[in-house]
Amino acid sequence: MLADNEAAVAAYVREKGYYITQIKKMSSTTGFASKFAPKPSTKDIALLCRQMSTMIDAGMSLISFLGVMIDQTYNINLKEALQGVYKNIKEGASLSNSLAKYPEIFPTLLISMVEAGELGGVLDIVLGRLAIHFEKEYKLNQKVKSAMVYPGVIITLAIGVVIFVLVFIL
Repeated sequence: MLADNEAAVAAYVREKGYYITQIKKMSSTTGFASKFAPKPSTKDIALLCRQMSTMIDAGMSLISFLGVMIDQTYNINLKEALQGVYKNIKEGASLSNSLAKYPEIFPTLLISMVEAGELGGVLDIVLGRLAIHFEKEYKLNQKVKSAMVYPGVIITLAIGVVIFVLVFIL
């Protein structure tokens, strides 16, 4: 279970009606699952930007938004990065500096644009535009992948026919 501290884990387990036998704290860098979990997709980043833009526009604080996102995120690497961002923001860091600590998760464009949005006071607008950008990028990647299926099938079929001719006919 992912939680801020052991007391939160204990309270959750007791609330569910279970008895605690042992609570172990795992380091996020040594977890087996996080090493082999997929990197967040462009779709995940677009969704994060879209939700963050909507929540900030609605007046929700960044801390409470990140708490909700941590609970709702299924990608382990993204969840751990959001937990780190949450912790850094609670300690007083800016959102852009917190995101910059996870360059393998968050694209450089996102980090730079968030910094510009913070400085200009238009973070919700910037995040909305980033969401549109990442959604378009995701759609383009999907189109490229689907366009590459047909040539891949034809090449595989051609190689199979050549092998069949060489082995069985010649």
